[in-house]
Amino acid sequence: MRTSIKLRLNTARCNRDEMYPLVFQVLRGGKKRVISLGVSLRKEWFDKTSEQVMRLPSGCGGMKRMREINSHIRTIRTGLENIVRELASKCPDYGVDAVSERYRRQQDLHCFFTFVEQEKRQLEVTGRYNTAGQYESLRNSVARYCVYAGWPERLLLNQITTTFIIDYKKYLERTGLKKSSVSTYLSLLRAVYNRARRIGIVTGDETVFHGSIPRGAPTEKRAVQAGIIRKLMKAELDSFPSLARTRDVFMVSLYLEGMALRDIMNLKRTDIRNGVITYRRSKTGSILRVRVVPELQELIDKYRTDDSYLFPFLLSDKKHGHKNYKSVLRRINRHLHKLEELLDIPFRLTMYVARHSWASLAQECNVPIEKISQALGHTSTKTTQIYLKGFNYHVIDEVNRTVLDNFRKEQGKTGLSC
Repeated sequence: MRTSIKLRLNTARCNRDEMYPLVFQVLRGGKKRVISLGVSLRKEWFDKTSEQVMRLPSGCGGMKRMREINSHIRTIRTGLENIVRELASKCPDYGVDAVSERYRRQQDLHCFFTFVEQEKRQLEVTGRYNTAGQYESLRNSVARYCVYAGWPERLLLNQITTTFIIDYKKYLERTGLKKSSVSTYLSLLRAVYNRARRIGIVTGDETVFHGSIPRGAPTEKRAVQAGIIRKLMKAELDSFPSLARTRDVFMVSLYLEGMALRDIMNLKRTDIRNGVITYRRSKTGSILRVRVVPELQELIDKYRTDDSYLFPFLLSDKKHGHKNYKSVLRRINRHLHKLEELLDIPFRLTMYVARHSWASLAQECNVPIEKISQALGHTSTKTTQIYLKGFNYHVIDEVNRTVLDNFRKEQGKTGLSC
């Protein structure tokens, strides 16, 4: 029994522009199944004999779009033919339903949006929520572009070609995004594409991205001077308990060598042994160690409860999850803004500022740059991890002592005297 695969316009369905869906008809044993390509054409644009698009007006993409559709046709036809051969060798009495079902399952795997969603869920399972959020932003951005450019709703990973990438880049630039944001979206798209290529879903190669990703703009410097840190330290906030807790969290980040808020939230009493905190950084999974300085110990004692977490007002045994983290981050940054106004600080404060300030203060103290985790000044976190692995944590402790000694000073200088 022979299986036929034919490309046709579905004339039973017509939209207001007199365009018909382009479909593959799979016929076997007197039965037929229709597989849509997500493309609609007018009759005069399609040649039934050669089963390909012969022309498209410039208003519908012209020659460029015509070549893309014909390439899409060849890809799907090849996929269907492979399915038919596989079924014929394993189950000779298969029917058209088996072909349709096998194709649908493959499409789920080859669909860009499905693939990104699966990667996002895997990142969430491993606790990499920030990266998962970036994947969600990429998925939404590409979806908006597909609507704008007239791509099918089920964009296939093999359809991400050099032409697609260039056009997507132009779209991002037209929306007014900063150069660094455009670079981030394209870098994420490349990461997804290369991941799919490594596991055999994409048949192309990585050269499709060559020359397409612009270099991001230098990271904006957000560090504050030691004088502002001393002002925060000495501020009398007894009448503002919520702001006092926020100030303390900011200082905890500095005492812990610029530790990120998520990692501070995750700290437990069991993480401290012999005066050293050992923790796994949530963003990279690397193991880091920080010695507990006296100022940090005071704050740990101040907020000690029966809870297992060091700072239970941030995260407690009762509330623990990514949504809690996002909520806490928004609240802390909102309170830091209130501290700016209350203390007349001419600088936008966020938890990111604490991390960046520690690194910058260490640099101002003439500490060799290879000994500090100045990740905020790097274009890639990999660079930071490379040199952090090469130093014993006791060396970093010395750096931390040097930094803390400078904003402990009583004098009202705004700079450092290292």
